Amino acid sequence: MRTRLAERVAPWLEKVSDVAPIARLTADWSETHSRPADPLVDALRKTGLFRLVVPGDMGGGALSPWEIGPIIEAMARIDGSAGWTLALGQGLLGQLVRPEVFREVFSDPELSMAGSLNPTHARAIRVEGGYRYSGRGSYVSGCTHASWMLAAGIVVEDGAVKTADGAPVIRAGVLSMKACTIRETWNVLGMRGTGSHDVEFNDIFVPDDLTFSQADALANLGASLAPVALGVARHALEAFVELASAKKPAGGRDLLCDRATAQAQLGEAEGLLQAARSFFYETMEEAEAMRRDGRAPDDTERARRRLGSVMAAQLSARAVDLIYDAAGLTGAANDCAIGRCWRDVHVLRQHITIASTRFEVVGRVYLGMPPGSPLI
Repeated sequence: MRTRLAERVAPWLEKVSDVAPIARLTADWSETHSRPADPLVDALRKTGLFRLVVPGDMGGGALSPWEIGPIIEAMARIDGSAGWTLALGQGLLGQLVRPEVFREVFSDPELSMAGSLNPTHARAIRVEGGYRYSGRGSYVSGCTHASWMLAAGIVVEDGAVKTADGAPVIRAGVLSMKACTIRETWNVLGMRGTGSHDVEFNDIFVPDDLTFSQADALANLGASLAPVALGVARHALEAFVELASAKKPAGGRDLLCDRATAQAQLGEAEGLLQAARSFFYETMEEAEAMRRDGRAPDDTERARRRLGSVMAAQLSARAVDLIYDAAGLTGAANDCAIGRCWRDVHVLRQHITIASTRFEVVGRVYLGMPPGSPLI
């Protein structure tokens, strides 16, 4: 980590350490109840950890989306769901709307965001001054405690779906959670403590100033989600070292740590994780440098940035696979940290911004072809 960034991030890493006992204590409750526990949410609010990218004069951390990775990674190292909750509770809206609009929405220091940018079951009907949103958002992480949510809808104008280049136009907007209804649908293998339920909304007006393109909303999200995978993988490796120093595998006399296969699997997992971290943070440094220079990335630079996030998630999953295999049946126990890390990393790596499907888009760009997707 660069010296300047390390200094800016250090106070927030201390706050993560302050929240760590609560995150550990509530992790089981959150997983069982499919939502972040209230004490964890309260701690994230009180420490200001939900406001990492909010301007300093509003009481925030004044960090850019490219600088918050180490903080999210540190929280995910404690618990994957807690890290995801932190990542998606940020004020990334500030990168999408005019500053004065963001200040108005984010003036409440207790505020946090949730979001679903899947437009499949939602429509944004064009009206004078804005859009009226109706439908359902899926996998709305943080909806159980958020004040606002981002929703994406297929644009409808004059009774017909609006298209551009043969594809439906998608517009994202900011909806008050008070006007929405949560449907408790989050029943999955991992990341259960994120509370990523479906949310329904009906005929909610959103002014133009609080709408933006879906592609813009998704563009920077991988930078917040990839560090969760890195933290989860590190948690798994640490748990394995502890287990291997105490466990005697069935049918054996020696400790697990004495097995050559276990040693090799841990060594390979460590290599995968370090490679993933190095590449990811290298691309984050490049993105931050462009931001400071006021220069927008071209498609090749965007593809490299996306590749850094995708590789962080995918290589983290491979590292955890090695550890899960080395741990034996112990790793499958519900009360084993390795098992939870395995479940969590394989759910989070499916998110569209860091999923393996992004490799195709990156490959197209490197072949000199059109990306074929607005999400590079």
